[in-house]
Amino acid sequence: LHYLVGGNTFMLQLLKDNAQELEATFTDEAMDTTISRTYDMLFYKTLQMQVSSNVVSDSLVVEVLLKNKTGHKFPTGYPARKAWIHLTVKDTAGQVYYESGEYDQNGKILDEDPEYEEHYDIITSEQQVQIYQQLAMDYNGNLTYDLLKSYQHIKDNRLVPEGFIKSNASYDTVKIVGHADTDPNFNAENGIEGSGTDRITYKIALSLLPVYNAVIETQVLYQSINPRFTEHLFSYSSGEIQKFEQMYNQADKTPVVIASVVTSQVLTSVGADELTLTDFTLYQNYPNPFNPSTTIKYSVRNQGIITIKVYTLLGEEISTLVNEFKQPGAYEVYFNSNTLSSGIYLYRMSAGRFTDVRKMILLK
Repeated sequence: LHYLVGGNTFMLQLLKDNAQELEATFTDEAMDTTISRTYDMLFYKTLQMQVSSNVVSDSLVVEVLLKNKTGHKFPTGYPARKAWIHLTVKDTAGQVYYESGEYDQNGKILDEDPEYEEHYDIITSEQQVQIYQQLAMDYNGNLTYDLLKSYQHIKDNRLVPEGFIKSNASYDTVKIVGHADTDPNFNAENGIEGSGTDRITYKIALSLLPVYNAVIETQVLYQSINPRFTEHLFSYSSGEIQKFEQMYNQADKTPVVIASVVTSQVLTSVGADELTLTDFTLYQNYPNPFNPSTTIKYSVRNQGIITIKVYTLLGEEISTLVNEFKQPGAYEVYFNSNTLSSGIYLYRMSAGRFTDVRKMILLK
């Protein structure tokens, strides 16, 4: 009537793949059933995720809300565990223009801080990634992955269960450590503690997204054994470690998807009535991609000569759209591409010391 599974699909698969060498007594069928049930638990019973997006001024703003569905912190506290948000923004053809949490074939996060990544409330760069983990330092204040050398935590932003509150008598033994401790959107909704959630905001400059319809793919990925832990482990030498290293190197280290949501957002240009004249501003063309014509809007703070030119990706000038004296205000100019072939083009605005360049896509 009952079955027990953990959350370590990686080790289960490694055991199955090396069953003969390990002299294991389980059958393949029994192990496959356990692995399948473990995947189901991780995907369906671990986290709930909601994703919303909007265009605010010159940014695509994406809000990710995670809710812990377990009765304990996720991931668990063993130093090999790690979970993170992998967020990409693509066009409808699959071309990636923004990616936070990118990883390689060994499951190593490419832009992770050399020591460790702190907790974020707002992410403003692809080089920032939200990683949920517990990390410790030794007595000398150095980061350590050895349980027996752990002196105190330097980071613990693991997602807490619903009802988790700091006033609990046992809080000191399971406390939140690091930037998450002061994040108003961590374990709180509408200022009320104990939600078991984390709300993360991504602010992505529209200048990075030369698309009209953006496809936003958000995943929470999980590793029961992460590369930084194994790098530390393999710095030691013993027969058992060397045997495990051989098995590890041959294993599939693709992280497990805990939650996944795909949404889309139309990146419409800002209307003339919404423009502010606090600075010179060049806006993303609309529509984008376009065929055969598109509109480019811009705002002028100080009167003077304004130029807007179109170039190929190699820097060859194609057309001058604007080259005249302008009073402060909001303007727009049309670009017709009847003589051009499909591809990516650049348009550049110059106003005194101000310059800005954006991409646009012609699809015929």
